[in-house]
Amino acid sequence: PHGNSTTNVKIQEALEAVLNGAMEIDMVVNIGKVLSADWEYVKEEILKIKKILQRIPLKVIFENGYLKDEHIIKLCEICSSLHVDFVKTSTGFAYVKNGYSLGGIEKKGANEEQVKLMREKSRVNIKIKASGGIETLDDIIKFYKLGARRFGTSSTEKIMKEVYRRHLLENDKKEEEYHPKLDSGDCPTGVECSSCSKRYAEEQDKYNKDE
Repeated sequence: PHGNSTTNVKIQEALEAVLNGAMEIDMVVNIGKVLSADWEYVKEEILKIKKILQRIPLKVIFENGYLKDEHIIKLCEICSSLHVDFVKTSTGFAYVKNGYSLGGIEKKGANEEQVKLMREKSRVNIKIKASGGIETLDDIIKFYKLGARRFGTSSTEKIMKEVYRRHLLENDKKEEEYHPKLDSGDCPTGVECSSCSKRYAEEQDKYNKDE
C-alpha cells in the first residue's frame, strides 16, 4: 500500500479485510495530500475509515521517509484528535533518491529522531509502531526506549534467537552470582539449576571414564 488509492477504495479494502477476519487494520495516509498540506482531506479520510471499523484497532502509517518534521507533527495532531490506536512510521517500502549510491535510491524506514517526535506529539494513549530497517534486538530496544511499543520487521527469527541467547546468558550469570560452583553437596536452590546439571554431567562423565 502506498496511500494513493481513493478514500472509497480504502474503505472497501478495509471492509473486505475485516470480513475476511482481520483484527487490526493498517492504512497509509495519502502522501500527495500530506505534502500539499490538504489536511482536511487527510483528516476526513482517516475519520471515515475509523468510523466503519468501529472497535477494530486502526494503525495510521505516515511513511516518514517522504515527510518533513512539520508534516509528522501535523499528522500526529490529526490522529490524536481522532483517537486512532496507533501511528506508524512507515511501510518498509519507501524509496528516495540518494545520489549514485545503491543505484541512486535509498530505502527509508524508522529513525530515532522521528520516533521520538511522534511520541512527543501524539496523545499518551496512542501507541507508536516503528517499522522499516529494524533488523536486530538492539534496534528494538533502542526504539522501545524512545516510546515505540510495536515493531515491524522481517528479521523476527534472527531477533528471537538473540533474545533466547541473551536470556540464557543472563540466567547463567544470575546462577553464578547466587550459587557459585560447589565442591560437594546438594544444590542450595532446592532445584536442579543449570550449574548443578553441568557439574553433575561432568562428574558422571569422569566416573564413567574411570570405570
